[in-house]
Amino acid sequence: MKNDYLHPVSFHLRNFGQYQKLDLNAATAGNLTLLGPNGVGKTTLANAFYPVLIDGSIATPNFNPALSSDAVNNNSTSPRNTTRDKRTFNSMLLGWGTSQYQVRTGYTYMTLASSKRQVTLGIGAHRQTDGKKSATWWFVLDSKDTNNFTCCDDNGLALSKDDFRDANASFGEELQLYDTWQAYRGAVARDIYGFDSGEVLGKLTNAYRLLASPILTSGSARFAPIPDALRIAQEPIDREGIIEPLAKSQQNLNQTLALQHELENGLNRLKRIKKAQFWGNLNRLSDPDGLLPLHTKLATQRDEAQAAITGALAKINRLAEQLDDYQDLRDQADERLADLQTKLYAQDSLEQRRDYLDTQIKDWRSQLEIYQHQLIEKDADEQAVTNYQLKLTDLIQDAKSLQVQQLNPVLVHLNGLSANHIELTQALAEIDNDKVLSSLGHYLTLKQRQLTNYQHLSAAILQTNADVELVIGMEQDMGTAIDTRLTGRLKANVNADLHADNRHIHEAGAAAMNEKVKQLQAQQQTLLTNATDLKTFLKDSDFLKKLQSLQDQLDKAMHRFHDNQHDQELAQVQLKAAQAQLDKLITEIDPNFDPAVADTQIGVLTDERNDLQLDPTLTEQVDQQKNKIRGLEATINNLIRQRGEAEGNSRITEKNLCTKYARFDKSRRTVDN
Repeated sequence: MKNDYLHPVSFHLRNFGQYQKLDLNAATAGNLTLLGPNGVGKTTLANAFYPVLIDGSIATPNFNPALSSDAVNNNSTSPRNTTRDKRTFNSMLLGWGTSQYQVRTGYTYMTLASSKRQVTLGIGAHRQTDGKKSATWWFVLDSKDTNNFTCCDDNGLALSKDDFRDANASFGEELQLYDTWQAYRGAVARDIYGFDSGEVLGKLTNAYRLLASPILTSGSARFAPIPDALRIAQEPIDREGIIEPLAKSQQNLNQTLALQHELENGLNRLKRIKKAQFWGNLNRLSDPDGLLPLHTKLATQRDEAQAAITGALAKINRLAEQLDDYQDLRDQADERLADLQTKLYAQDSLEQRRDYLDTQIKDWRSQLEIYQHQLIEKDADEQAVTNYQLKLTDLIQDAKSLQVQQLNPVLVHLNGLSANHIELTQALAEIDNDKVLSSLGHYLTLKQRQLTNYQHLSAAILQTNADVELVIGMEQDMGTAIDTRLTGRLKANVNADLHADNRHIHEAGAAAMNEKVKQLQAQQQTLLTNATDLKTFLKDSDFLKKLQSLQDQLDKAMHRFHDNQHDQELAQVQLKAAQAQLDKLITEIDPNFDPAVADTQIGVLTDERNDLQLDPTLTEQVDQQKNKIRGLEATINNLIRQRGEAEGNSRITEKNLCTKYARFDKSRRTVDN
């Protein structure tokens, strides 16, 4: 019955890959089987048609097996080129190695047919190794008559896109060309396969890639049951273990049945000969020189050959029965091996489950340990924050106490002393205590200097007054000396002149000194006028000491206050750092993590893991069973060999029997004559 649906009927390459021209016809159902050893290019050839001609994508994934189901899903509808894979559309077209083409135009296409329709799907492309002037075109030919369809010129060179269109212009609307694979896929999905969209066809193509991928038979944990099942199913029917001996056994059985049929025909013929011999030679039995002695001899030889054949057949039948028995034992051993392998596979799954559970238990314990460690760190960080807060509170309280108990009393005392002291009041008028201390220091330094200056002026005045008194005394002493030395009327005038000079000189000196005293007193007055607080320092000699003592107390208090402020700033920094570390830790702690749930999960997983009991002897049992099967195979092969030898002997005996029959026939014909 013909297929009534579109199915592949032929596959074609023109100047593509390693082929100048290749035409392959598919089987009735559309199947195409490629046989050959590894590395000869079966997969490469298959990839020239599937799945590239299905959806038209020439992206790299369509020429390479899927590496994982995730990769397949990600590229399900829009595969892209990658540099990880060796096969690309360019390498498929140009070839590779020393036989690679530098410039090439080629085609790959296949023909699908049903009882009502025939469609040709194909791709044409031009490529250069330098990557320049690349072109790709897709085509769909919906026509039952493709005799005039061509991709090459008379010299076998592939046509360019324009030449291809011109050469096949006779098909008209039956031939459609497309410039993009998306347009081709949409048209094929809609008009050929009957899908709603090209994306659906893309997923189907991707499913083909997944089914053709080795991830189903190796390398992927999620598909591990598939290769195991294939391996379990394959081992009992291994070619050397079952298929080849069974084929040999069947061949020998066919030969035995044929021999048995020939022997049965020979026996029937022998019966007819015996009957003819009896009636035909009855009149010559008593003839001494007749056929009876020869007949008797031939009959004896015939009977011996027949007995030998019967014995050979009995031996063959006996060996066949033994072979059947051992085949049954082999089948039972295969079933036992399959059962052990199934258990071993199940045990492998149990080991994988145990490993998975161990991983889960380790993960839960790790999460629990991390969570508990985070809680410990959180408590430590919270305690650190609390300690820094308490320290900061104590420092603030100490600052208040220092202000109240030390700074304020000193400032109050200073303000009290500043009453009626304009300059001191101005010095203490600063709001900032540091400026008050600095201003007070300048004030005291100034006052001390002014007081020293005033005292120096006072000492100078006293000294000058003493000098005036000394001059006056010298004037008197000089007058006495003049009177003593110049006596008498003759010296009276000289005496008077000297007294006048003496008085004039000393009075002038005293006047000059008095003038200096006035100047010094004027300087003192100016100093007192400019420094109004100086009078207090002059009146109260302890006033300066009081202020200096208060300055010293204020300075010490301010140092303690500054130390306190520095400690507060440090505590603020430490508090901020501790709080930041605490906040960061809080964000790292999973708010949804429940340690009770973790403990429960660890307990449940541990119980499940402990319940997975493994049989450590399964591998040894499988090996023993395989050895048993090999022993049975050796016995079966030995029986097959013995049966073959028996059949060979039977054929020799049969040949001898045929010779005896021929001689007997000749004897019978002689009797008949």
